Amino acid sequence: MSEHLIEDLVADSVRVLDGHADPDDPRVRDWFAALYGFQGGYDCSFTH
Repeated sequence: MSEHLIEDLVADSVRVLDGHADPDDPRVRDWFAALYGFQGGYDCSFTH
C-alpha cells in the first residue's frame, strides 16, 4: 500500500517552493532533490 501522506507532503512542498522561491535561487533544485530522496525511503508511487 502506498504512503499517500508522504506523497502529498512532497507534492505540496514542491508546489509551495515553486510558488514562493525566487526563480534564480540555486538552492531550490537541491530542496526538490531532498524531498524526492525523502520520499524514496517510503513505499510511494511516482510524484510529478
